[in-house]
Amino acid sequence: MRIKTLMAAVSLALFFLALPQAAHAQYDGKHDGDVQSVIFYENNYPILKFSNASTKRQRCGLMVAYTLMDNQEEAFGVKAAHLHWSGMGFLPKPAEDGWLYITPSRIIFNVETGDRSHSFDVPRTALKDKPVSRHDYRQPYPRLEFNLIEKLPGSNSSTQKFVFFLFGDEKCHQVKPEEYLKFLERAVNDFNGTMAKFKEVVASLKQSGKIEQAPPSVAPPKNSLNSPLQ
Repeated sequence: MRIKTLMAAVSLALFFLALPQAAHAQYDGKHDGDVQSVIFYENNYPILKFSNASTKRQRCGLMVAYTLMDNQEEAFGVKAAHLHWSGMGFLPKPAEDGWLYITPSRIIFNVETGDRSHSFDVPRTALKDKPVSRHDYRQPYPRLEFNLIEKLPGSNSSTQKFVFFLFGDEKCHQVKPEEYLKFLERAVNDFNGTMAKFKEVVASLKQSGKIEQAPPSVAPPKNSLNSPLQ
């Protein structure tokens, strides 16, 4: 019984640790939260790993994956948890788990675990002039909020809140989230510029041999058989 309790506590701690955390603007790998390596999954699609500068503290990382959607649009894919407001003090709590996609024309959330009515696929025109808000990483749930013009039926809200998973094991060290959140915010505000930078960083890491292996769980469901980044 005590062992089960301990495992549950570890899992819960890792989930909260596995929320949003990040990378440095220069992507030089010299600071905690910088992009440290690239992972290639099926069909040579790349994933950037945001982690700590010390190799001894890189057992965990926040991931941003490249993928193609069914319509062949390029996209960033990140594993995310949908936040709901509840409880005393109206603190947010994680609810549905799934994959959040940022494309040039759309913001998409596909629920894998939880209430599938909270999935959505909205065009950029459905977002307000300030489409996304990045919250202070010192808050209990560092997060991004997507600001919609109208409420979505599933959540009855025009603000869609997300936290992001830190992939790793029980020996994780926390990764600073601020730059990771900045990267995602830039992807919303300037998709083409952010994608160009993403590809530059992938090429640089590949050339310098900073390539890691990772389990399939870090990669989003594949939407196409052909990668233009091969």
